[in-house]
Amino acid sequence: EWKEAAISSLKGKDFIKTLVTKTYEGITLDPIYTKKDLEELNIDSIPGEINFLRGYTGEGNLGKGWDICQRMGSGIPEEFNKELSSALGSGQNTIFLSMDSAASSGIDPENSSEGKVASNGLSLIVKKDLKDALNKIDITKFPIVFSTNISGMELLMMLYAYAREERSDISQIRGDINFDPLGFLAEKGELGAPPDHYYKKMALMIKWVKGKGVNMRIAGVSVLPYHNAGASAVQELAIALSTGVEYIDAMKSSGIPPSESAARISFKFGVGSDLFMEIAKLRAGRILWNRILEEYGVREEDREYFVHAETSMFNQSGLDPYVNMLRITTETFSAVTGGADRITTNPFDYTFKDSGPFSRRVARNVQVVLKEESHLHRLIDPSGGSYFVEKLTSDLSEKVWEFFLEIEREGGVQKTLENGFLRKRIAAGKEKLEQLIAERKKILIGTNNYGNPDENIDVEAGIDDVLLYSQRNEELKKYKEGMKGKREEIDFQRIKEAFENSDHDVLDKGADMFMSGSTIGEITSVLKNGGEPFSIKGNALDISRLPEKMESLRKRVNKMKKDSKISSEITIAVNEPFVKIKPRGDFSQSFFETGGLKSRMIRLSGTQVEKANQIIEAGNRIIVLCASDADYPELIPAIVPVLKKEGSEQIIVLAGDPGENRGAYLKSGVDFFIYRGVDLPEIISGILEMSGVDNG
Repeated sequence: EWKEAAISSLKGKDFIKTLVTKTYEGITLDPIYTKKDLEELNIDSIPGEINFLRGYTGEGNLGKGWDICQRMGSGIPEEFNKELSSALGSGQNTIFLSMDSAASSGIDPENSSEGKVASNGLSLIVKKDLKDALNKIDITKFPIVFSTNISGMELLMMLYAYAREERSDISQIRGDINFDPLGFLAEKGELGAPPDHYYKKMALMIKWVKGKGVNMRIAGVSVLPYHNAGASAVQELAIALSTGVEYIDAMKSSGIPPSESAARISFKFGVGSDLFMEIAKLRAGRILWNRILEEYGVREEDREYFVHAETSMFNQSGLDPYVNMLRITTETFSAVTGGADRITTNPFDYTFKDSGPFSRRVARNVQVVLKEESHLHRLIDPSGGSYFVEKLTSDLSEKVWEFFLEIEREGGVQKTLENGFLRKRIAAGKEKLEQLIAERKKILIGTNNYGNPDENIDVEAGIDDVLLYSQRNEELKKYKEGMKGKREEIDFQRIKEAFENSDHDVLDKGADMFMSGSTIGEITSVLKNGGEPFSIKGNALDISRLPEKMESLRKRVNKMKKDSKISSEITIAVNEPFVKIKPRGDFSQSFFETGGLKSRMIRLSGTQVEKANQIIEAGNRIIVLCASDADYPELIPAIVPVLKKEGSEQIIVLAGDPGENRGAYLKSGVDFFIYRGVDLPEIISGILEMSGVDNG
């Protein structure tokens, strides 16, 4: 009945073209969902049973809540400690040690470079750094989450050394190491050694934590690099599952059964602003991971799917950046509603500057409000029972499974990274997204629509990379001098032989070395033992934010306005009847203001000659003509030649699709056409180039 009523209200318009949409993932969305859509779906499970769609316990998400896991702003251990102590007293309930590029690669500052040391994460080089970072914080009270990439073993050694020094019971420590060589390979395009070297490390860590009774997950399957490269929800989830399978298979080769390795794996997803798709993505993951572990013969009680969700950087914009606050709020809501176990809400300015206390506090409080005021942790399955979400979860699961099987047929994640399969697939989708942004068919508020031409944009980081690099190198030099006596006693051969013999007490020996003053780079180098780097030869992911092209355009326009190389105002000339044509003028105004150019709208009246004079009197070089399609054939040849004659530097833009008249209008002197679906950056760049003040 609803469909018949909808068709009737459309008055002849095509139902499918008007009301049915297709997502970025290729899933068809109907305008309304009913109970009938769920008849063939297996959603009658209760929490803790069957496919774990509604959670892993009988209470689902009820009362469990989630870990609030925020980054700190400083990469210097002592400053990091102050920020962390404050955060833990203000709602945060997780210790998040997100490493800088150098530490997460197992490289000392002296062998790294500016911008990679303490600039984009915490700088941990020696045990003292960890001690300074965690000073007066009870590490058995909160989960500890490292973001280690490929230096997980070294940082686990450092943590054990610190725990021994503090006399903390290592078995009481819980959290995640997030060791992820394939994720690092996808992002950087290179590993310091072949993948088998890192799988050996992973196996030794899993055996060690089991032997010590440490409740820590070792492998962290992060699809953030894929998300931030533009992957769809289907691609993200399929890659996550395939990476998990690859890690389980690698551990089987080391004698670790799937039930043990699966228990040491967590998953990390980026969460974008497509609210319902992101909810469905997290829910679908539980169904499919359960399906995979069932095939491995893992018992139901051991099939947990632990998810760390992080708000997207892919859609964060430096244009009208406070809009990012709205984005991170809806993204955090999606993560909570989808059942994430741990959530990181990035500050609204995280991608383009050094986030200060205010932006970090706002980000943290998004989660605190959702928990303490909205009480979302008191719901068993927040989205359960929604006809739309349940159907979307099912449809997404099918698409994900298809792509997962395709990756497996291609040889798995490592092989598809090596041969460029994943990079090409993701890049193709991202290119379409970027074109939709340029054509304003996909809207990013403040970026490609409702722009503020007066905005003083600054998307450059405010961190002094040179100072931090020098400071950390100087601190390391002093530390080595102070530990000279102990450092002379370090026997690197012991740890080298233990690793070569696959002795899991290699971690105990590594902890001894850290206690004697060794650095993370020294231990990494010894363990690698001259192993050659492993490269995927140009097939690393192209990681960039979706708004970057628009930001680049606006920076060019703003610079030229500042240098007085281009008029800050353009004339939008609206023909009679004004009320009828004004919407076309409003469209033109929005178009150019989004590109950073202010405009003034004038009303044309009188004869064609009088209209031309009114435009000339406005005194602007860039002129946008707005009239009805029916009036253009008469207006253009009468007005445009006069404007061009009056000033050969005039740039004439016509608002509307010229259709078959394009050639005639160009011949009359029109330079550009704007209408829904044109490439905004291309048009404005063309105008800048034609003005002679910018070559792009």
